Amino acid sequence: MQVFGSYNSIPFGINSFIYQEVLQGAKTEKDFQRLKKYLETQIFYNLKDEKGSFVRAAKIYFMCRCKGITVSSTIDCLIVQTVIEHDLYLLHNDPDFDRIKKVVRFKKNCVIHIDRFNDEYFLKRSDKMFLINGYLKLTRE
Repeated sequence: MQVFGSYNSIPFGINSFIYQEVLQGAKTEKDFQRLKKYLETQIFYNLKDEKGSFVRAAKIYFMCRCKGITVSSTIDCLIVQTVIEHDLYLLHNDPDFDRIKKVVRFKKNCVIHIDRFNDEYFLKRSDKMFLINGYLKLTRE
């Protein structure tokens, strides 16, 4: 199984929300089982505070709405909160994250659109990567 083509050595993690989103996108039972097996080997970053993290994620949604920015998925706010709590980088191809970035203060350049991602860019960054569902590419074994 390959991930990212040439990016197989890039460390990354997911959270339970991403885990669910990726699994529910499977087209067949076989794909579902392959995804599940693969994803279970990954590092999971969980929200740190059972209640407080959800309050802060709701605040992200609220702040965006107050600025006239529509976030289409509350799950994206929970993903962003996980990124903030664990000081991770967010690799994405989701316009919600570009919109949230206009309101939420992230560490500099931690929200990376997949179109700007390459080996050189990664090597200049942290050794932790937070991967969202648009980027897991499985090839046939």
